Amino acid sequence: MWLELTSEDGQPIFVNMDNATDFYDGMGDAHRAVIQLAISGGRVVYVKERASDIMNMMVEERRRLA
Repeated sequence: MWLELTSEDGQPIFVNMDNATDFYDGMGDAHRAVIQLAISGGRVVYVKERASDIMNMMVEERRRLA
């Protein structure tokens, strides 16, 4: 499942959530999620969305595709 998220510099980034091994909110006051991807070397992607918002996006996308 691909989601359009927002990179740290405000640009759209498309993340294949089927390759995400885990994601969580960043530390401190940062309102962003950290997404660990199962790509060679375990790439880490920082996005502006919160982890809870990403979960909601995934639920809505599954409903849309059903």
